[in-house]
Amino acid sequence: MASTTLQNAPSSSSSPSSKPQPKYDVYLSFSSGDTGNTFTENLYRTLDKKRINTFRVDKNLKDYHRTDQLNHASRVNKNLKDYHLTDQLNPISAEILDAIEKSGTALVIFSENYVSSTWCLGELNKIVDCRKGGLKVLPIFYHVGPSDLQYQRGIFEVAFAEHEKRFNENTVQKWRAALTKVANLPGMHIKDGSGTVFIQSIVDKIYSDSSLIVYKDGQNGDVFAHTDGDNQMSLDLNKLVDGGTNLRRIGKLFVSNTEIAKGSNGTIVLEGIYEGRPVAVKRLVQAHNDVAFKEIQNLIASDQHPNIVRWYGVEHDQDFVYLSLERCTCNMDDLIQIYSDYSQKQKQVFYNDKAMIEYKARLESVKNIFPDLNLWKANGHPSPLLLKLMRDVVSGLVHLHELGIIHRDLKPHNVLIIKERSLCAKLSDMGYSKHLDGDMSSLSHHATGKHSHLVILSGWQAPEQLLHERETRAVDSFSLGCFLFFCITGGRHPFGDSLARDNNIVKNQMDLFLVEHIPEAWDLISCLLNPNPKLRPKALEVLHHPLFWTSEMRLSFIRDTSDRVELEDRETNSDLLKVLESVRDLLRLMRNKLNHYRELPKQIQVQGSTPLGCKQFLGATPPGEKPATYPDPCRETSEGAVHGSRGISRGARKLAWTPKVLVGPVPEGYDSYFASRFPRLFIEVYKVVYRHCMEEEYFQKYFKSNVD
Repeated sequence: MASTTLQNAPSSSSSPSSKPQPKYDVYLSFSSGDTGNTFTENLYRTLDKKRINTFRVDKNLKDYHRTDQLNHASRVNKNLKDYHLTDQLNPISAEILDAIEKSGTALVIFSENYVSSTWCLGELNKIVDCRKGGLKVLPIFYHVGPSDLQYQRGIFEVAFAEHEKRFNENTVQKWRAALTKVANLPGMHIKDGSGTVFIQSIVDKIYSDSSLIVYKDGQNGDVFAHTDGDNQMSLDLNKLVDGGTNLRRIGKLFVSNTEIAKGSNGTIVLEGIYEGRPVAVKRLVQAHNDVAFKEIQNLIASDQHPNIVRWYGVEHDQDFVYLSLERCTCNMDDLIQIYSDYSQKQKQVFYNDKAMIEYKARLESVKNIFPDLNLWKANGHPSPLLLKLMRDVVSGLVHLHELGIIHRDLKPHNVLIIKERSLCAKLSDMGYSKHLDGDMSSLSHHATGKHSHLVILSGWQAPEQLLHERETRAVDSFSLGCFLFFCITGGRHPFGDSLARDNNIVKNQMDLFLVEHIPEAWDLISCLLNPNPKLRPKALEVLHHPLFWTSEMRLSFIRDTSDRVELEDRETNSDLLKVLESVRDLLRLMRNKLNHYRELPKQIQVQGSTPLGCKQFLGATPPGEKPATYPDPCRETSEGAVHGSRGISRGARKLAWTPKVLVGPVPEGYDSYFASRFPRLFIEVYKVVYRHCMEEEYFQKYFKSNVD
C-alpha cells in the first residue's frame, strides 16, 4: 500500500502580501455538554483519520480550563473533570484566539446549549472577525432550527435574556450580531439522530472549500486508497480497459472517458469505479462546486430510500468536482423513446445524423437489457409496470417533501431506471433542489435564485417558477403532472411542443385530450396542473390516488361504497345520498355480481368460462329481444348523473340481459369489463366519497393508508 501524506498545496501567489498557509486546517467550536462526547467526538475522529489538522480546545491544550456561562448548571458536561462553571466571564486565552486566526476553516456546531455558553459566543465573535481575513465558516445545526438561531427565538431568547442580566449591553449585542451572521451562512441541518451520515459530507465540504488539503501518493503524486473491494474493482477496471476505455485515477475514483449523459453548464456523466463498485460519475466544473455540495447534502439527507439515487463519494481535481452516484441503466426519457413510436419520430427532428446514430445505438443497448417490456395496454392505458415506475417517482417525491426538500427540476431525464429484483425508478439530479429550513413552507423570490447560473430544460417548471414567484412543494406537483402525462401518452407533453411550452404554461393553455379516455389519469393530472399552487394535491395524496390502485382495491372500494350507501338513512336525505342515489342500483349490481362471480367454479374463472358459463353469470338476451343499450351513468359528473337516475336504474336492471363477453379472471377482468361499460363511474364515485366520507374510519384504508 502506497504511503499517504497530507501536504499543503503551494500558494497561488508568491507575492509577499499573499495570505500565509494556516497552521490548522479546521477549528472546532462547540458546546461540550451537548456534543463533546457524541457528534463532535465522532467528527473529530474522522477528521483526524483523514489527516486533517484540527484544533479542538480540549485536545490541543494541556491545561484546558474552559469557562462556560450556562443558564442551567445541570447542563454542564459531567464527564469533563476540569470543566469549571463560573458566574464571571473569563476572557478566552490568547492561544485560542491565535488558533482561530491561524485556521483555514471554522466548523461551528450549533446545539441547544451553544448560545448559553459565553465561551462559545466569544469564539463565535472571533470567528466572525477572522472571516474578513479569509477564514471559511461552516455552521452545523445539530438538533436546532436555523431560523431559531437567526432570529434568536425560544431557548436562545431565554439564554440572551440571562446574558443581559450579567454582561454589559455592548458585549451582548456583539454576540447577537455574530450569531446572526453565522446562522445565516449556508450550512448543514441535522434534525435528528446522531448525525453520523453527515460527517463524510462535512469532510468533503472541507476538501472542496480548501486548496490547502491534498493527499499525495509518496511515489507518483497521485491519490491512492486501498479498499476491501480492490479485487472486484480490478475486474471492473479490466472490463473498461479491454473495451478501449482510458482511465484516470482521482482519489478513490477511477473515471473513464465513456460518456453516459450530458447536462447543462458543462456537466457530463461518465462511467467510473468508486471503491470497487461501478458508478455514474457526474462531473461538474469547479465554478459549480456549490451546486455539487448542495446535491450531496440532499442526497445524504434522503439516503437509503429505494426511490432516491444513492451517493457514494466525491473527489476533486484542479478543474472539476466528481460525484460518484449509483449506476443506473437509463432514464425514463430513454425508456419511453424505446417503446414509443411517437417519441422516436420526434427525436429525429432534433438530432443531426451523427448524434442520432449515437443516440439510437445507446437506446438499442438499453433495449437489449430490457427486452419485451410492456409499458402500455392494447387500449392505451398504462401497464402495471408503467404504473409501478410512475408510482416510484411519487414515492421518492413524498420522501423528499417529508424532509423539507423541494426537487425543483423533476422531468423524465432526471428519473433513472435500474433493474433490481424488478424495474425501479429513482429520482436524481438534486443540484437545483432547495431545503425548507425549520417551519418554512415556501421559498422567497430571493431564495429561489432568480439569477442562478443553472439552466433547466424548458417545459417542466411550474408557472410560479417561470414568473419568479414564491415557491412551495407544489412546484414539484406541477412537474409531476407533466411527467405523468408524458409517460402515459408515450412522450407527449400537455403544453405542446418544446419551443412553446413555457409560454403555454404561463398562459395555462394545456391539452389533456390524450388522457380523457383514462378518467383517473385525467382527474389526477388536471389537478396537478392547476395554475393555483394551493389547489394542487400534495405528493402523499397523489400516492394514494386511484390511478395507482390495483383492480382488487378498486373493486373493494366499489363494494364498500355500495354497503355504505345502503346504510345511509333515507329519511335524512343527506348530500351523500342525493349524489349517489342515482348509481345505487348499479353499485349494488356490481357488488352482487362480484360476489357471485367469486363463487363460480374455479375452472370457469380461470378459463374465462364457456359461452354457457357466460350466460350463467350475466345471463343471455331473451329470445326475440335486442341487446340492451343505455348511457354511461357518469358520462359527465356524479352530480349530473343524479338527473339521469331513472335511465341508469333501467340500465342496471337490463344489465342481466346484456350479451355476455368474456370478462376474464377476478379481479382484473371484472374491473376492466365495468370500466369499459361505465368509464367515469369509478372516478366520480371516488370523488363523491372523498368529499363526503374521507374522514370516516370505514374508508381510511383508501385515503390515509401507508402505501409504499
